Amino acid sequence: MVAEDEKMQDVLAVVIQLGESGAVFQLCFGYQGLILTRTASLVETHNRMAVFRSQQDLPMLEANRGMCLHHAELPQNISARVESFWAQRRLVRLSGLTWTGSPWRERELERVRPAQPLAARLNLNAPLDGTVQDVSPHGLGLLVSCLDRRRPLEWMGQSAHVQLRLPGMPLMRLRGEVMSVHAYSAHLIRVGLRLYPGREQERRLGGFVEGRRRAILHELSSIHPLFQPPGESYRLFF
Repeated sequence: MVAEDEKMQDVLAVVIQLGESGAVFQLCFGYQGLILTRTASLVETHNRMAVFRSQQDLPMLEANRGMCLHHAELPQNISARVESFWAQRRLVRLSGLTWTGSPWRERELERVRPAQPLAARLNLNAPLDGTVQDVSPHGLGLLVSCLDRRRPLEWMGQSAHVQLRLPGMPLMRLRGEVMSVHAYSAHLIRVGLRLYPGREQERRLGGFVEGRRRAILHELSSIHPLFQPPGESYRLFF
């Protein structure tokens, strides 16, 4: 526990140093598959927590939501949890600030989560039925059930074929490659695929992603922000 506290203090020391120099951070968080970014400045730190003021409106952020903190001068990304937020003042209080161990990397293509569950069939030597978790023009995240816990370890790097029907579109048969495998439970596996679509397939995937992206952003703009002062920070403004 001491080591963890020291690591957190180290993160806070770096954040404070940058904040005092007027640095503008990027707050990044996921929503329906999209990665949303808000530029923000440091307001205060208190009890190993940090309060930031966003330069843009904040959507409704529930407590314990994961968030990533980025700045060009940071050696690594910082992960954190939302403690509370105050939408009217564009304030968010973060706790659990820790180094992620990896530098910032921009996502090449936008990824979205379908509005409704989408079934897909993954063929890796044998067919596996799954549900689409997220989709991009060149990538797909699937949740599949596998009773043999050893099998997913053999999937990495394998060629695969996916059958998928997007809303209002004909059935697509896509060629891909397994890029990641993550076990959510003993038998529930998330498989990340790089897709190699044909030109028409890529057009359909891109159209679906763009339409869903617009719907997600409209949904965010329609959410009425909750009035939720971030703990003791409200005293700074009264």
